[in-house]
Amino acid sequence: MGIFISRLIDLYNDFKNDPARILMVGLDAAGKLVYYLNMCLCMSDFQPWSFCVFRETGKTTILYKIKLNEVVTTIPTIGFNVESVSPVKGVTFTVWDVGGIIYVVDSADYERFTESRDELHRVLKEDELRGVPVVVLANKQDLPSNCLSCVRGGEKLELTKLRDRKWHVHGTCAATGEGIFEGMKELARLFAKPSYGKSYWLGDAINSSVASATRYQPRVVDAVSADNQAKKNKNMGLFISRLIELYNDFKNDPARILMVGWTLRTTILYKVKLNEVVSTIPTIGFNVETVSPVKGVTFTVWDVGGQDKIRPLWRAYFQNTEGIIYVVDSADFERLSLSRDELHSVLASDELRGVPVVVLANKQDLPTAVGVSEVAEKMEMMKLRDRKWHVHGTCAVTGDGIFEGMKEMARLVKEFKRRKKREAQLGGNQEGRKPMLSDEEHRNRILTLRVKQDGAALNVKSINLNKKSNSDKHFTSDYEVEDLVVRRGKAFDITILFDREIDKETDIISLQFVVGSRPQESKGTLLRLKVDLNNLVRRYTQSGLWSTHVSDVREQELDVTVLPSANTIIGKYKLYVESSVRGKDGEYRRYELEDNDIYIIFNPWCLEDVVYMEDPKQREEYVLNEKGRIWVGTINNNTGRPWNFAQFDDPCLEAAFFLLDKAELADAARRSPVSVVRAVSALVNSNDDDGVLEGRWTQDYPKNTTPPWAWTGSKAILEEFMRNNKPVQYGQCWVFSAIVTSILRALGVPTRSVTNFQSAHDTDSSMTIDDHFDEYGEPILWMNDSIWNFHVWNESWFRRLDLPDGYDGWQAHDATPQELSEGVMRCGPAALKAIKEGHVYLSYDVPFIFSEVNGDRIHWKVYENGEMDVISIDKHAVGKKISTKAVGTYDRLDITDLYKYPEGSAEERQVVEFVNRYSTRVGEDIYHEEKTTDVSFSISVPEDTQVGSDVTVSLIIKNTSTEVRSVHGRMTILSSFYTGIPAKRLESRSYHNELLAGEKKTLELNLSRKEYQSKLNPEASFQLCVLFTVDPTGQTFVSSQAFTLSKPSLQITVPDYIKAGTSYRGTISFTNPLTINLINGVFHLESSSLLSAYKHEFRKPIKQQETVMFHFEFKALREGLREIVATFSSDQLGGVDGSIEFEVFQDIEPMNTDK
Repeated sequence: MGIFISRLIDLYNDFKNDPARILMVGLDAAGKLVYYLNMCLCMSDFQPWSFCVFRETGKTTILYKIKLNEVVTTIPTIGFNVESVSPVKGVTFTVWDVGGIIYVVDSADYERFTESRDELHRVLKEDELRGVPVVVLANKQDLPSNCLSCVRGGEKLELTKLRDRKWHVHGTCAATGEGIFEGMKELARLFAKPSYGKSYWLGDAINSSVASATRYQPRVVDAVSADNQAKKNKNMGLFISRLIELYNDFKNDPARILMVGWTLRTTILYKVKLNEVVSTIPTIGFNVETVSPVKGVTFTVWDVGGQDKIRPLWRAYFQNTEGIIYVVDSADFERLSLSRDELHSVLASDELRGVPVVVLANKQDLPTAVGVSEVAEKMEMMKLRDRKWHVHGTCAVTGDGIFEGMKEMARLVKEFKRRKKREAQLGGNQEGRKPMLSDEEHRNRILTLRVKQDGAALNVKSINLNKKSNSDKHFTSDYEVEDLVVRRGKAFDITILFDREIDKETDIISLQFVVGSRPQESKGTLLRLKVDLNNLVRRYTQSGLWSTHVSDVREQELDVTVLPSANTIIGKYKLYVESSVRGKDGEYRRYELEDNDIYIIFNPWCLEDVVYMEDPKQREEYVLNEKGRIWVGTINNNTGRPWNFAQFDDPCLEAAFFLLDKAELADAARRSPVSVVRAVSALVNSNDDDGVLEGRWTQDYPKNTTPPWAWTGSKAILEEFMRNNKPVQYGQCWVFSAIVTSILRALGVPTRSVTNFQSAHDTDSSMTIDDHFDEYGEPILWMNDSIWNFHVWNESWFRRLDLPDGYDGWQAHDATPQELSEGVMRCGPAALKAIKEGHVYLSYDVPFIFSEVNGDRIHWKVYENGEMDVISIDKHAVGKKISTKAVGTYDRLDITDLYKYPEGSAEERQVVEFVNRYSTRVGEDIYHEEKTTDVSFSISVPEDTQVGSDVTVSLIIKNTSTEVRSVHGRMTILSSFYTGIPAKRLESRSYHNELLAGEKKTLELNLSRKEYQSKLNPEASFQLCVLFTVDPTGQTFVSSQAFTLSKPSLQITVPDYIKAGTSYRGTISFTNPLTINLINGVFHLESSSLLSAYKHEFRKPIKQQETVMFHFEFKALREGLREIVATFSSDQLGGVDGSIEFEVFQDIEPMNTDK
């Protein structure tokens, strides 16, 4: 901290001054100089000036000596380098190191001095350099035997003839840095300008250990006036406001970034550095820049030339690189394949293993430019499974997208550094602990992966994967991928065409299936299957757990049926065909099917698969159904929110396997749905490894983001995630759950979204939720725990081979980030039987889910002295109406009995007593004997009141005793989030009533729409808090109850008859139910295989009771029952949804079409 404080003034002086532009030229090695100066902030207060620097020798060496304070091995500069350096406090130089005024000469090369002199005087005759001062750095002063002194050097260069400018000669040694900083100080001094309030004096130059010579000129000393001091004080506010940001920048180590590519790299680099467009010439050599595009991250960017003769030298810059920026020309589509090959070649280097990549798709402003997604596809970025990557569109001329791309680089570099740190904690260098071969090297060493086309064996002409017939048999025809998708444990057919007729007696044919980044036969990721050409009966030839049999042999064609094992690794398989001739050892051919892969996923139709589901209707619902309902609201007023799961739409399947790769899930672990579910649970949220969704539960949301209630389906979210390779903003519990449902259904795991109403969040494992009230009945909000109105998680169906018998079936898991599980933000899978029986000692996370559906709500009275008393205990407060969509209908299915025994039953009490042994509150005496309860209380809250209407809540009180009772208390209405967290107090009132024996009274609290609509949360959610006391018995009634207001549905219309493959027009409309204007209104629409995710924004406010309408185009790609889902949201009202379901016909219009 002391170092930080001592540097603040220096940092401020650098920050307040404009940079000076310096030209650095010469004929030899100056580049190391400039990287020293940036590290040395000397005490002085000169104003910044613009000046040029010429150099003859060692210019690039000197430049980077000042900048980096290290000696950089350079190659001759053909092009230029640009650096910002601050050698003297208050003076910032922008140094343009062009190939030949800091002028660097070789003081050991006497013969070349004449050439240097002529070049210097020629340059100084330019009008643009009239009067500009010069500093000559007489380099190589470390060679005393033959170098010229500074005085002799100045004479040889005829500097006394420069009467129109100041000049200075200073001795340096670029190799050691000696004299460099002193020479730059002199340059700063020469640039001081006369101005009002400044005095002049003559004096000698600063002498260093290396001799110097100076032509004396007026030197400026700043006599700061009171006005200037006042300005400094005024600017101090800016200084203070930037302290934290400066500290964050200062404390972090810079990351080393390599920038390569074929187009406009240097322009992009200097747009980031200088925030201006720089006209450049092709870089032959390199540029090095220090930039800080994101607070806390400093990049040292090495911009390496892209010419053919330079590219072989790129490897020299790979060492210690922590990020790669690769620039491509998105307007030159044909050349993208060359860029792809070059990039993948570069990334195969050992030095760049795991280093993240950002591809800048430049020239996006041109009409011929292809989109970012097309660039990513053409560059085959999805094959980079060993590193993080991102593709970002840019325009180097305008600067659009450049800083955003650099921010993405910063994000990926931070993650890369964290990963390296974790590896270091495991022992640093992993050599000796695990194989150090790259994935590419590993594959290259596997002999059976090498394609071989010579010899007398059969030569494969083509392979037909019979996608249509195989997809129909495997229920995978709806997947929008070009590759074949099959389910494990079920056979599929392939047809192979050879170049000649097949000889069953002499030809030998084998099939080879390969999966994973490091395939190996002993690991089960490389499977070799012999094909018995003489086996034409339906009998499989075993090879491990996979099987084959020949269906038919027709001259040159071979039909083979392949049966994958029921527990094979799910993944994307490559197919090879190997052929040889009996008796001719060593002569064989091996063919790789390059254009198509084979996805193998889980199979709920296969009895041997652990995800087997017997009921066909349940398979139809939990595997194949793309349309869903997710229950939201409150226990009294809930509805099924429409959702498009889109598990068959592009890119859901690709995203599923991408997440498994991102989670670094081992190949062998991909056999088990338990491992897959845990990986998906962790990677759907962004808390670890930048997963799919970033959660946010605030009132307001930044622009250019999507609030959770605006989403209509998983397709739009996964498209954005795969396109940008970064978390999508934003989601809440039902969105997290919906994405998990889509991902796991795409992988073949039966999965559903499940809603728990009155869901507890037990953060301290106490099995209790605590509410607090003061002595006047007012809730003490900051002390209270929360019970969510609802919380959505998932269930998946599979056998638990990792648990004792009896725990198969539905398994609960949760991707919403709440608590860590084994150090990662994930939850489950937990067997529902374990939750119901209270077996909290079983894997995974059974205690947490148990506490969400069980627990006591304890109400406390807090006295003025801080003491508390328990005034009421509700033993049945949480875990209500646990719901999911019913099979085959849009009705709600109550599955509470799968999680808990009936409230109050002996079994329930037994389970709770058992689990309470593990509670952190075990042994506390908070369960006192109940007081007399002869007055009954009943709360009535709105169940179907429309938003925009007045609200009335009521408390019904009945005296069941034979005596008079005095009742007093308070009712309070608050707006709240669905998580149970109160937002704003809306209305509160105290009551005092006397009830005769047997008397019944109703107390009401009214809330007008004017009082709440400007404070409305998007969920239209409220909370009623009630506390009443009965005298003289001391009976206390406490309750907190959530309620929501109903919202209008969106009206959607489509034509009566819809034919597959034809375009149609639909209409959506919405009427504002409030008496205030709605700002920033937006429609979101989505439909599986029908309508790409679409957003329509309203620029004008939507007035009260105004109806707005939007027309949209859609085209049905597949026949069957389809649904369009839409939402409306605005700053004042959100979560308005609607849907329409209709039949899509293949070609013939039906006689009667019922809508």
